[in-house]
Amino acid sequence: MGAFRAIFEAGLHVPKDIAVIGCGNVHYDDLLRVPLSSLDQDAAGLGESVARLALNIIKKKNGSRPMSILLPARLVVRTSTQR
Repeated sequence: MGAFRAIFEAGLHVPKDIAVIGCGNVHYDDLLRVPLSSLDQDAAGLGESVARLALNIIKKKNGSRPMSILLPARLVVRTSTQR
């Protein structure tokens, strides 16, 4: 929101002069003055993965090895990046 405000106050236009992309794909991204393209990180999937990891750690009681889990992200293209 702050980036949009600064861009508009500078007399520039999105996406004609500058493209803007967000992260998180929040529920209001498509309701903004210029709908915001965003990277959707699957918050629900992330929460489920964290919960499973936490439950596994609790069950083992002696800890577990650190691990990395990669979750897919999805680009949601909206007006803010279309030229």
